[in-house]
Amino acid sequence: AATRGGDLTPGVELHASLLAALRRGNLVRVTPWGVTAAAVLLLMGLAAGAMAWLPWRVGLALGMLGGGLYALVGFQLFSWAHLSVNLATPLLALSLTLVMFLGVTLWGEEREKRQVRATFGRYVSPKVMEKILKDPVRYRSASAERRQVTVLFMDLTGFTGFVEGSEPERVQAVLNAYLREMTACIMAEDGILDKYIGDGIMAVWGSLGDADPARDAGRALRAAGAMQSRLDDLNRAWAAAGQPRFSARIGVHSGEALVGNFGSELQVNFTVVGDVVNTASRLEALNKEHGTRILTSSDTLNLAGAGVRAQDLGETAIRGRAGVLRIFAVSTGGAAAAADSDWA
Repeated sequence: AATRGGDLTPGVELHASLLAALRRGNLVRVTPWGVTAAAVLLLMGLAAGAMAWLPWRVGLALGMLGGGLYALVGFQLFSWAHLSVNLATPLLALSLTLVMFLGVTLWGEEREKRQVRATFGRYVSPKVMEKILKDPVRYRSASAERRQVTVLFMDLTGFTGFVEGSEPERVQAVLNAYLREMTACIMAEDGILDKYIGDGIMAVWGSLGDADPARDAGRALRAAGAMQSRLDDLNRAWAAAGQPRFSARIGVHSGEALVGNFGSELQVNFTVVGDVVNTASRLEALNKEHGTRILTSSDTLNLAGAGVRAQDLGETAIRGRAGVLRIFAVSTGGAAAAADSDWA
């Protein structure tokens, strides 16, 4: 007997209902355990493959779609053929597989982002870092790519003599203050601090993030002017404290370079390689010959467009480079409101 509404149902009615179901052919049947096991393996395999080989959002959507289709098939089989399909076990296995792969994927992405932050966090502005984190795998790839970049080199004059005649603590304090202020100027213009070379600085625009050669050239020249102005401020503070004053030379050049990770299995650096780097370094050194503070090339000036005060110094041969290059002395005053006849 069975209960229904609190009353006992006579066993004869149950037997009659069973007999009627057998005569009509609509007796509910249960699928064998092997079918359930096959469904578990199929759904788990679908989820694992989708999450492993596709972007996690796509993989998650496909896994959920597979689970939904399995449930729909189960309901239809019950409706059409009175076949009871085990839904709970396969769908639970599918859910656990998706959750496990999703957790591993998100953990891996976060670890990737932490590694990129560790690599670039000290060398780029927060704005550039956000662009990098949108595609962190790209910047940890072993392959290099060709990009249009603008490179800036800066070097202090007379610093070697200061190091030789000063205590290490004094040298450290002066050098750290200088590097800190110059780096701030670079990052304010969304430049990338490529490396410190003693008291020298190499910065790059265009090696990370979206490419915009004209914008990058303009920002590099603005950064160069800001760096010289900030050095003037430091010199006034140093002079007031009895410290020596320093001058600096800056070279800026634009061109195509290889951008990527370079090094060995012991040490790898993300940097730029090419003629543009060598030329920017040569321009920095040429300031000594011309008695200037910032030298740039026609390549950079043409990209930057109007608004930069620059004196044409003519064409000159660059050591280690074929042909000649037209060079310009850039004013530290930035944009020109009214330039005299020697400036354009």
